[in-house]
Order: sequence, then structure tokens, then C-alpha cells
Amino acid sequence: IATEEPCISVEDDMNEVLATRDRLLSTVWDLSDIDGDGVLNALEFKRLVLAIRDDIEEASIDTTFRNLNDDWTKLQVEDDESSVDQVELHVGSSTPLEDAARVSCRKGLDFDFFVEFMCASEEGLQVGCPELIEAITTLES
Repeated sequence: IATEEPCISVEDDMNEVLATRDRLLSTVWDLSDIDGDGVLNALEFKRLVLAIRDDIEEASIDTTFRNLNDDWTKLQVEDDESSVDQVELHVGSSTPLEDAARVSCRKGLDFDFFVEFMCASEEGLQVGCPELIEAITTLES
């Protein structure tokens, strides 16, 4: 009796790799977000980048964080402003001043940006699973 072994498709392999990468990213995030506030501040970002790449000058990490944080915050403000306009049209529950205060207190880079910076963006670190595993070891020590 001949039994056929199930074929493993390239798509299945890719899904498994992505699932592994996502688990590793989640672990790196948990280890990096020391205060658990859902964003990486400058110190947490520096610690993360140095765990990934130890050949980067600390001053350039600080500059990179400031630039990325400014750009990311601007994108969030634009998104918030468009959703605030919609909310005010329907609910009218907050004033523009309250919305500005809520947005301006947001400092740091969130998980979506983290994933983009680590893996997806051409300008990012382009990290794979081996680098993530090494970063986890570094961050845990």
C-alpha cells in the first residue's frame, strides 16, 4: 500500500517563517518596551538598536530616534486629525484643544512602526530571524 506524503507548498513554508518572525518580533518588543507603555522611548530605542547592531554610533541612534519620532508623530497627528474631524461631526465630544493635548503627549515609536522599521522598510534595519534571536539573547542578559 503506497501512501502519499502531504506536499508542503512554498506558501506554507513562507507562512511558517512569517509566524516565527512575528513571534520573535513580539518577544523583542516585549523585552524592549521596558516600561510597558506601548511605545519605545529614546532609551528603549537605543537599547534595541544596539542589541540588533553593535556597530552603530550611539549619537547617530539618538539623532535617528528624534527624526523618526518627529516623522511618526506627524503621521499619527494627521491620522488623528482626520478621525477627530469625523468624530466631532458625529459626536462632538471633545474640543480641538483636548485633542491636541492628547496627541502631543504621545512620545515614542509604537509596535506598528517597530515592525516596519525592523523588517519591512527599505530604510529600516532589514532584520531576519537570526538577528532577532541574537537581539533577544542580548536584551535578556
